[in-house]
Amino acid sequence: MVQRNGLSTDGPMVKALDGVYANLRWDIGVSSYPFYWTVLNHKDAATATYQLLSNFAVGVAGGGGISRADYIYDNVNLPEVSERNF
Repeated sequence: MVQRNGLSTDGPMVKALDGVYANLRWDIGVSSYPFYWTVLNHKDAATATYQLLSNFAVGVAGGGGISRADYIYDNVNLPEVSERNF
């Protein structure tokens, strides 16, 4: 899906293994991520990938140091996301 839509596969990619806890919940510890997510590439950096995913989940949930809106504006490529018809 990523390549089909012309997006880069260079960055870390993860796949959800569980529909309940893999919905970007910010309240589970990074050590639990391997039970709910699998790293598809860069497996040698799985711990760092899980930490990035956790940071994203916290930011999107509004639990970081800035507001949710500011976090999304600063960290999500909104024009890229909004132009895609998934």
